[in-house]
Amino acid sequence: MLKKLLPKHDNPINGKKRRTMIDILNKMAHLELVSLPAVDTFPGCVPTEVEKICRSVRISSEVKDIHPTGFYLAKDDTLVMRVQGHLTNGWTVQVGAHSDNLTKLHQPLRRWPQLMVKTEIKQRETRLYSPYGGLIYLESPQVCFCNILYISDNSQIEVCLENVIEAPLFDVSDPDSIRGWKQRRQAPGLWADIMGRRIIITLPSSSVRNIADPSDVMHIWDDLISGYHELRGTDPDKHRRQWIVTDEQPVIGYMHSGYPIVTHLDVAQPENEHFLLNKRVLLDKGSWGIYHEMGHNMQRPAWTFQGTVEVTCNVFTLYAMETISKQPIWIHEWLKRHLQNVKKYVNSAKSFEIWQSDPGLGLFIYAQIAHHFGWDVYKKVFREYEQPDCQDIRDNQQKIDTWFVKMSTACGYNLAPLFDFWKIPITDESINTCQHLQAYLPADEVTDITREYTNSIRDKYHI
Repeated sequence: MLKKLLPKHDNPINGKKRRTMIDILNKMAHLELVSLPAVDTFPGCVPTEVEKICRSVRISSEVKDIHPTGFYLAKDDTLVMRVQGHLTNGWTVQVGAHSDNLTKLHQPLRRWPQLMVKTEIKQRETRLYSPYGGLIYLESPQVCFCNILYISDNSQIEVCLENVIEAPLFDVSDPDSIRGWKQRRQAPGLWADIMGRRIIITLPSSSVRNIADPSDVMHIWDDLISGYHELRGTDPDKHRRQWIVTDEQPVIGYMHSGYPIVTHLDVAQPENEHFLLNKRVLLDKGSWGIYHEMGHNMQRPAWTFQGTVEVTCNVFTLYAMETISKQPIWIHEWLKRHLQNVKKYVNSAKSFEIWQSDPGLGLFIYAQIAHHFGWDVYKKVFREYEQPDCQDIRDNQQKIDTWFVKMSTACGYNLAPLFDFWKIPITDESINTCQHLQAYLPADEVTDITREYTNSIRDKYHI
């Protein structure tokens, strides 16, 4: 009977009574009253004979970020952590990378719903029990500056971790880590962290045992994320790293953005074409899904108006496809699949609301601008949005108008015909602001598939 209550990949749990039992068992486990079964399948159980050790870890950081320690806590164990030296404020310790909480998920459960535990470090000794086990992380606070002076010295911490197990850890910025990888990849911890300067990738240790050297692929990921910041006009050193965690069951869909980005376990399998450490796929084909979710993490509300949440993230996707994966953005295969919808949309009486509801339609104008004017116009406009006076644009029409004026100015053309082509509403005031610029509508594969409509736009603006 108990086996029917255990959430596993091959035994998903659903139904009110069974979910209630899962919740009860989960609460009892946190009170150390019961050992949870089925953790052996995910995230896994460490063999009892594995040695538990005590190790010191020192971390420095000036941004709010997650920091792998390279150590693992077995299920039903208690981490004992002692701060050495200065007791800093704002740091937390976390056991488990799988932070998606499935408690309220209206889908069958394939794993225990709440795998991560964390607590703030307030005393010299911190004890943290975990019914599930997992990788151990420290999270740093954002360090505050006043001109060039620290307001508070919370930028570093040194701790001693007791009762832990060594786990595979690779850090491309640490020569010792690179040299020691051949041995470290065989560490008994069940999950591994592969670190670049700009990214952390968390996956089962079994996925990395035979990876000789992840340096090359991590440099590619680093270049991608540095490129995203270069496009947006932000300093990657002042922002936390991206973090990808592979999970048995993400809380939303196949993959979702956030911190961390969470995806399924298929991309943790070395034999899978889209294995996260497959450098050839990144260089030759790209990974639209991961690029897309990272793009979400780069979005700014000021230039993401209603209907473009699933669109402006893909500006970054296209940028990565071109700069990292050497894929032509015009017309990228993803866009080609939506060409017929473009023809139906512009040749019908369908309104802007249809455009807003279809990310496939929405991305075309952004791709057209990049294709005809290059990425420098985006870099110029995005940098303007990073200025304080652009941070509080909240009205939707104001967002559209501001984007139109800034992009027209950067391109050196009045883009009103292009916005009109896509039925994106702009106010007369914003049109008048760009009246001194030459009206522009590109001649390309999109405008050519609907010539009668295109000619009507050209006639309207005397092009």
